[in-house]
Amino acid sequence: MAAKIPSVVRLAWQDPMRQALYPLWESRVEPMSDNETDITKNPILPKYSKVFEENDYLVLQINSDAALALSTTDSAAKIRVPVTMFNKRTGQPFESHIMGTVNSQYHFTFTDATTVAGVYYTWGIFQLPLGLRMKLGTANAFNSKVLISPYT
Repeated sequence: MAAKIPSVVRLAWQDPMRQALYPLWESRVEPMSDNETDITKNPILPKYSKVFEENDYLVLQINSDAALALSTTDSAAKIRVPVTMFNKRTGQPFESHIMGTVNSQYHFTFTDATTVAGVYYTWGIFQLPLGLRMKLGTANAFNSKVLISPYT
């Protein structure tokens, strides 16, 4: 049976050459995972000014409280990261989410990881497709509720 992982999660920006990694947001998972079924109780991810360009990476990292093997299946994690996308050709913005399930339009690709307590590991990666720009968060606070709930 899958168990929730007490931990800190972090979202970071990485350039297309994967040379620089800049943390943008981090939080304990308990406020999110304790309220998986009630979006109104999930924390708000504020809208960030950092603009991701096409081919940039959004990196999901995890720092667990104990050494654990992370599940890399999309059914073993509940993830919803609110973002504002921009069509590069028209400049038109639209709100979306990066999810943990491969059947969603925008989703993380999970990496195998066995964690050691107190160390950040890259758990998921999302590469921004061509023709789009992106910011973390949305203008509407209710649509900007974040959920990251990892399981073993």
